Amino acid sequence: MVSKKSPRPKVLLVEDCKDTAVLLKAKLERLGADATAVYNGVECLHRALKHHARDEPFQLIILDINLPLMNGNEVVKTLRDVGYEGPVVAITATASPRDIGQSAALGFDDFLSKRNLSDAVLGELLQKFIPEQ
Repeated sequence: MVSKKSPRPKVLLVEDCKDTAVLLKAKLERLGADATAVYNGVECLHRALKHHARDEPFQLIILDINLPLMNGNEVVKTLRDVGYEGPVVAITATASPRDIGQSAALGFDDFLSKRNLSDAVLGELLQKFIPEQ
């Protein structure tokens, strides 16, 4: 869980299934994050770069791989190509060893299966990438 003393960490959640996005956003907020949900890769890129340019970057991006308009692999590659250094974690329903390796090579910092996105797993993710201050 994120410390209540520090400002709520900003998390960008990118998930095309609105029901899943609502559920994950609620879990992240319950764990202390200030979560913003978007539903496609283009909107993710727009939001991430806009906040980065204003020197208010998201402290974590949780990015689905299979997205409309621009998939997660294309998004993370573009973010890394323009110098975005913040943590980006891939989530997907299909997590083969090949997928995990490909995601790491493209610039993802971690990889999670949607089948195991419990409060405990999300809490550990927040602690890993947004340690208490």
